[in-house]
Amino acid sequence: MLFREPRAHVLSMFVHCAASRFRRHRSFAKRYLSTGESGLYTGFHEWLACSRTHNSGGHLSGKLAKMPGGSNEETARPCGQCYVPWNMQATFLTCDPGVQKQWERPGSGHTLSFETAVSPSARETIARAIATLDHVGLGEYYQQSVCLATYQVTGAAPEACFCKRDAVGTPLSSTRGLSHVSHGAANHSIVDVPAETLALIDGMTVVDRMVYATAKERLFADLSRMEAETKRSVVCSLHV
Repeated sequence: MLFREPRAHVLSMFVHCAASRFRRHRSFAKRYLSTGESGLYTGFHEWLACSRTHNSGGHLSGKLAKMPGGSNEETARPCGQCYVPWNMQATFLTCDPGVQKQWERPGSGHTLSFETAVSPSARETIARAIATLDHVGLGEYYQQSVCLATYQVTGAAPEACFCKRDAVGTPLSSTRGLSHVSHGAANHSIVDVPAETLALIDGMTVVDRMVYATAKERLFADLSRMEAETKRSVVCSLHV
């Protein structure tokens, strides 16, 4: 399973719904990008503020407000037809597999209570869930994650997965080429998001940050094991 840094993940959700060619919801884009893509981060903030209002306290109740005159699908989402930003990665990591189509009713499949305070029980639930996964990767370390998955399945990895070294033996970046599919999304970066908007994201991703930290610990433990077994470096000049 591949995880993403929560701030970047939430921004990507919004851009996918509002400013990409793939599965664009026109009403959503019209609502939050009324001034065009130049107002991307303003619309992003408005969407987060709406989501906070309708999902207060960090819970997804599955009983979101009904909007007058809308269809069943539309009325369930007062902030527009898009993803629900509250702890989305933890939502699907810990959802009850016996609940069918849980994504249609946000919160109906949760087995983890999303309190704003970090609790030991939440940490234990996340740790158990991640421990059951055959493979854990991170979007921010995509190349290393793909190389690890290849090694775990086949027992070998392409030469491009391993670090080159300079004249004194310091690991440099590896050379594996990977493609990126943007779905025509508008240019965006979390570094351009204002501090007050980042604060909204952080309030909605308390548990997702725990998920990401646990996943990152697992990934680098698995990469260290791969390096020990192959006697070669996979983690090159990275800030880990």
